[in-house]
Amino acid sequence: MSFPSTASQGCTLAVTCFDGTRQPLPPAAEILYTIRDGNQKTIFRDFRRGPIVMPALPFYNNLGDNYTVIAWSEGYQQAGFTPVKIAPNARSGSS
Repeated sequence: MSFPSTASQGCTLAVTCFDGTRQPLPPAAEILYTIRDGNQKTIFRDFRRGPIVMPALPFYNNLGDNYTVIAWSEGYQQAGFTPVKIAPNARSGSS
């Protein structure tokens, strides 16, 4: 009997960028998003317009699920969070 690989499962991570006044960045803002997994492999790196991005990420069911999320846009300070833990059954919310 074979079991499906957990790395083939995917998760979606919603990232929203805010300015210093706690307002979302403007829809026209070009933001460079960089997301690395817990193995320090860059999984997503791209410029996107607008303050929200929802990339699909692999789920490993181990320390590889401790992601680092970094965002940068011209005129703003770069910011990031780590670890950002993901799981297929996780719901959005504040921690």
